[in-house]
Amino acid sequence: MTQKLAETVTHADGTTSSVHDWVGQLVTDVDLKVRPIDLSSYPASDAVRAFAASLAELAAIPVEQRALIAGQVLDSASHRYDAWVTSLASRRLTDLRETTPSGIQLGAWCYVGGFQAQGLQEVADRPGVYTDPRNRGWVLAPSIRHAATAGVLRAAWHEHGAGSGDAPFAVDLHSDRVRLALGLAQGMRQGQQLGALLGYRVERSLHEAFTTRDVEADWLIYELRRQYPLRIRTLENAADNVADERLTVNGWTLADEELASPGSVAAKLAPVIADAYASVSAADRPGLVSAANAALADAIAAAVGALDAFADLNLGEALYQLDGSNFERAAAATDAIGRAAPPPDSYDIVTTPRSGTGIEQRLLVVFGDDARPAGYAHTTPRARLAPHADAFLAARLGPVNHIGVRVLNQDGITLATVPLGSLGLSALDLAADAARTGGPGLFPLVTAAAIAASGPPTAGAADGTDAAAAAIGLDEEADAAVLTLLRRAAAWHRALAGRRPLSATSFSLQGAGSTPVVPAGLAADVAAARAMLTANNARLFGIVTIGDQAKQDVARRAAAADDASNPIDAAAELFGDPPVLEATATTPDSISTSATDQAALDVSAASLAGWLQDSARVRDAARELDDAILLDELTGAAAPHFAAAQEPVFPYREAVPATRTWVGGVQTLPLGAAPVTSIVAVGSGALHGEVTGIELDAWSELVPDRIASGAVTANLAAPNSRAPNTILLGVPGTTEWTRSALFGLVDEALELAECRLVDLDAVKRIPRLLPAIFVSDYDTEDAKPWRDFVTAASFEPARWRWTKGTS
Repeated sequence: MTQKLAETVTHADGTTSSVHDWVGQLVTDVDLKVRPIDLSSYPASDAVRAFAASLAELAAIPVEQRALIAGQVLDSASHRYDAWVTSLASRRLTDLRETTPSGIQLGAWCYVGGFQAQGLQEVADRPGVYTDPRNRGWVLAPSIRHAATAGVLRAAWHEHGAGSGDAPFAVDLHSDRVRLALGLAQGMRQGQQLGALLGYRVERSLHEAFTTRDVEADWLIYELRRQYPLRIRTLENAADNVADERLTVNGWTLADEELASPGSVAAKLAPVIADAYASVSAADRPGLVSAANAALADAIAAAVGALDAFADLNLGEALYQLDGSNFERAAAATDAIGRAAPPPDSYDIVTTPRSGTGIEQRLLVVFGDDARPAGYAHTTPRARLAPHADAFLAARLGPVNHIGVRVLNQDGITLATVPLGSLGLSALDLAADAARTGGPGLFPLVTAAAIAASGPPTAGAADGTDAAAAAIGLDEEADAAVLTLLRRAAAWHRALAGRRPLSATSFSLQGAGSTPVVPAGLAADVAAARAMLTANNARLFGIVTIGDQAKQDVARRAAAADDASNPIDAAAELFGDPPVLEATATTPDSISTSATDQAALDVSAASLAGWLQDSARVRDAARELDDAILLDELTGAAAPHFAAAQEPVFPYREAVPATRTWVGGVQTLPLGAAPVTSIVAVGSGALHGEVTGIELDAWSELVPDRIASGAVTANLAAPNSRAPNTILLGVPGTTEWTRSALFGLVDEALELAECRLVDLDAVKRIPRLLPAIFVSDYDTEDAKPWRDFVTAASFEPARWRWTKGTS
């Protein structure tokens, strides 16, 4: 193209010039109507004559229609060009992503001058809410849907009384108002009426007037109940007559009346307040009347403000859901406003979308072999159902042959002392019995076993008569050893019972709240326990009744276990509550790899114990396990073994040995895109090969991304609005951005923009040369060079201007 423009042409008058100069003269100085182009001076060409014929046809088209056609042609051509030039940037971006998989560089330039501080103005209909008088409606929001909602709300406010005292769409979603509205919504979900919830606020405000207004205004509560009554039923009077219903102030009616006619509620009660202080001395009466009126005004404002906040929240939620085409949730929000219907279960408009990497936390208890210290049985139903868990608990509790259980008669006299290890109970039996204490009796299984092991009645009364054994000793000093052991056992039962048996999914991503996995072989173990459920063994299953009642309870539980849909539910039916269940699973290689080298994960037993204590603040299973370990440590028992593991082994973006650090601790580097499974195992076994244990808890956490996306709402309400800004997205030509690359990119973008800019006024000057390209260096409204971003000496490239200290 450069060569063609440089070629020499001969004009009709014999003069010569370059094509570049001739075209430039043509589009600026030549009037084609007076001096048309003479094609006879050029070599005959069908293409030139065809082009001239097309120009003649275009000249016959009206200018207005010609302008429209020109725009359509340019638009069609630009779309094709856009696809081609964008593909180059996409290809370059793909190449860069291969070397740097994540991250983005954002460049910007600006020119600022002539600015000065501006004062904020208080919104007339929202005391305490301020706005920038020069703000044209920009709203920064955490997501596109939030921005769209804010734009609609602001447009409605702007078009319907913005700045006045009664703007109907003056929505205020400050955090304190949102918390107030969410509290009302929660109360409504629990069955309370909106009028009652608002009435409670009115009554509380009047009750606190003694502190806020230095006046006793509780008597106004009863007057408001008479003027705005609301009868509500409570759990205490639900079965009683209507006359027994509780009477409270109908805050909704009160607020609705006040909104319809401001000051009407105070005017209605003004005579009542005046009469109440009629007998007070003339000197004190004005102050008391004024304080009572102020207290009433505070109470009315509390109801009106709460109702307004609740309406604003639901209006915002309705628009937010409409933007996402969730019409049912939008209808639920509007119904909560208009009909005081139960509000939505959650409000998405006040929830900030968060992006990040998910970490699924696992808390496991891994058992060792089935060796037990002396004094524990291993053939009871609970011990057979979870032998490794029973052995683990027995090891934690320690030997019991040296611990005696005192057997007492009805008068509290000790008849015999029976070793705890001779009762034929397993560690899990002791734990379940201790955890059940507080129900039908204190340690019913230990009591029954001790009485049975104590032998025949012993003469213990002063008159020499026989006294039958009736209970066991539970003195804090005399029986401290057995009571301490049983308390520790109860803590471990609360930690282990009812949890998921270990499975393959315990080591992999499964999602919080997933369906429990039934381990292989559990059905056979539960069936064996079912066979042991007889009247003779009833107490081992938690049945404390005797005689025919015990037989009926045994039959009922056996039938319920037979009807259960899975072995886990069947075991719960057999024992009356969820027992301790265990299972064996194979540890994945990745988990074994990370668990075998705790130093590489930068963890220690102390740090993992601290993690457990931190988790105990928010997770019940972790709290119960931490309590059990704490009780053991208080009695001198050794701490259990802690181990951490994770999948993948290298969860961070840079897969180097230095980034193998455990994700459950302090994270020094950003995580990769893949979800992570983090495991903490407590117990006596190691995380490799086949392990037996329990999955105590599983929950998901989200590590937020270091960079978040948002959205901006602009005030562009009119069709003739001009775009307030131009955003340019570019890919660097090299591996990183430089100043030359940045300005070169902008310069190229401006050159491409010139190819798209057509000044339709110029179309009238050259009606026979369409489609045509014409670049205007001036804005017709501002009369300023549109490309004059900066002024002064030349910079790179030539179109840019640069001066020291200005950019």
